Amino acid sequence: MSIPLQIQYIAERLDESEQLLMLELMKKLLPDDVATAEDVKDILIAREELVKGDTVDFNEIDWT
Repeated sequence: MSIPLQIQYIAERLDESEQLLMLELMKKLLPDDVATAEDVKDILIAREELVKGDTVDFNEIDWT
């Protein structure tokens, strides 16, 4: 039996409060800084702009 099916099998045998605990414990195993597809696209664009020198000077930004 695959691991996802084993997890499902176990979860289905727990009461709801234990399922919630299991879910929260499993969430802690996930990295919280995973880049989305959109993030990766934006990062690649930013890198290209940086290589081309197509950037804005820090002092030119209105930070107010």
